[in-house]
Amino acid sequence: MPYRTTFTRMQHLEVLASPHFDTYESRFFDRTYVPEDTNGERWLYAGMVMGLNHATGKFAPYSSGASYGAGTDTPVCVNTEPYDMTFGEKIATGVFHAQLVEANCYLYGGARGTIPAAVKTALQQIQWV
Repeated sequence: MPYRTTFTRMQHLEVLASPHFDTYESRFFDRTYVPEDTNGERWLYAGMVMGLNHATGKFAPYSSGASYGAGTDTPVCVNTEPYDMTFGEKIATGVFHAQLVEANCYLYGGARGTIPAAVKTALQQIQWV
């Protein structure tokens, strides 16, 4: 029987720069957008900018072109916790009013620390440090 002896996954980084924050209403995150890693696990990492898919009522990645459903072209919050979605969708909570470490935040499919000006303008109650 083969045993797994090593694990490879992205590092979980802290995105909150301050203990003072307000959260958006908790909702399920659409697991479709959480790809399997080399270990066969599905992790939603902290720092992802999220939109709200109006058709499903679930969080999905933000996309300026609404690629992940109607409404995902508007960023509503940033995920602050890692969630293991290997065995199913989890309820995620994002912040819309906080001080966040920009270097640890990202857009789906992008590199950490690359938050566009349009997102910063839309999430005006977030202070990026």
